[in-house]
Amino acid sequence: AKVSDDQHLRRRGGVQHRIARLLGVLLDAHVPLLDALQLTREAAGNVHYGRLVARAEDAVTRGEPISSAFAIAAST
Repeated sequence: AKVSDDQHLRRRGGVQHRIARLLGVLLDAHVPLLDALQLTREAAGNVHYGRLVARAEDAVTRGEPISSAFAIAAST
């Protein structure tokens, strides 16, 4: 079955919401950032978003802001 553009956007939004929510909950619970990113990546349920979170992990490990990884993804 063909997926409409609207269905695709809703699915993508759902994954984004789940990732943001989980990361927020973990950080509110004082889970260290790198641990929270790892857990979020593992729970992403989507290869592409898992890679995005992995890039955020790498950025933070290098001392860069987490936003740098997400900004690059938003511009592509």
